[in-house]
Amino acid sequence: MILRLLRRLFFIEHYLRIEGDYAERFINLCAKNDIQLEKIKRTEENVQAIAIGFCASKIKELADKAGISVTITKKSGLLYRFLFYRCRIVFYLMPPAILVALWVLSGFIWSVQVSGNRSITNDMLYDYLIEQEWYYGDRISNIVPDEMEEHLRARFPIITWCNVVVKGTCLMIDIKENELAGAQTGEYQQYNMDGYGDMAALEQGTVASIITRAGIPQCKTGDSVSQGQILVSGKIPIYNNTGDTVIDYRYVAADADIMLQYEISYLNYVSAEVCVKEYTGASKESPFITTQLGKWQIGAQDAPYETFDHYSSCYQLRCMDNFYLPCYYGKIEYLETTFHNIYRNDQQVREILIEDYNDYLEELKAAGIEVIGDELQYIPGVQGTYLSGRLTICAPGGVFVPMESSVVIDTGTD
Repeated sequence: MILRLLRRLFFIEHYLRIEGDYAERFINLCAKNDIQLEKIKRTEENVQAIAIGFCASKIKELADKAGISVTITKKSGLLYRFLFYRCRIVFYLMPPAILVALWVLSGFIWSVQVSGNRSITNDMLYDYLIEQEWYYGDRISNIVPDEMEEHLRARFPIITWCNVVVKGTCLMIDIKENELAGAQTGEYQQYNMDGYGDMAALEQGTVASIITRAGIPQCKTGDSVSQGQILVSGKIPIYNNTGDTVIDYRYVAADADIMLQYEISYLNYVSAEVCVKEYTGASKESPFITTQLGKWQIGAQDAPYETFDHYSSCYQLRCMDNFYLPCYYGKIEYLETTFHNIYRNDQQVREILIEDYNDYLEELKAAGIEVIGDELQYIPGVQGTYLSGRLTICAPGGVFVPMESSVVIDTGTD
């Protein structure tokens, strides 16, 4: 079947209608003159056949010699297709126009792929690439991989290794970050203490534990401290030989693991009446095509339902693996929804409050915060219930505070 279609496309075929009493003689003359006839079929009125090749004039000559009438009812093949479109200049201009368009597009970046980043978000990198004109739609000739790698490492010091490659119209950036520099414990950031300073209390509470690495501790376990109070001083006094007089000070970056015990408040409310969303099962899809020039939606332009959820999938058009084009295609799926109110009893409301509270405890635990005790109570409201109280927690409670005075930084050498 496929071979037949290919032959009909590229080879010349003439469909013949042979009329007369000497059709057999005409067929024999065609065979003698190397004219290939196929699918010879006799009907009540005539004989039908297909002649292969450039033989139209020879067929007329052989028909006259055989004394019969031969009519060419149809011609097919690549030559006749070109002759059919000879008045449609766009048909001939389209292939070179497409090649020129692809050649022009090949000189620009149409896709940016970033991998290996963790602390640095894609948006941060994309904003910087846009500033440097290394982003979507910019010329590939503007990108020098070695220089781009240096600029990225200078702009983001957390990057320890960077590799930039341009493949086709895709800019591929692979980076590795310094994991220690981006480490965090809960919401308390580990400060990069390049200078000198003290460790101060984040909250008012009681010192649960303190392990000092650098500096002089100003408190001990069990002491009550206020917010902002210096817990570890980076100002180290230097005494004379007798040890009773301070002759100078050495300044360092105070560093310590400090755990504070203090109370925090907790409040959560759950309504007895809640609006629930349900899907009716009805859905519609709307394909779309989008470029930088605009978005064209194929099918329904407006949302087909009064209330709905919609989900979209989008794919970038590309040739081969890395030759991306500035065109996207996809579809939007609309799902019809309905809303209705339901009412929960007091037991159901309290179960939801307990579930929310347990989730909150898990979040505190993930942040390195230990809950020592709690005092909670249910408070009925107008249309729901409150869960309110106070929690006693043990959490990291030290923050680095740089000193403002100009002093010599301790380098660790005499």
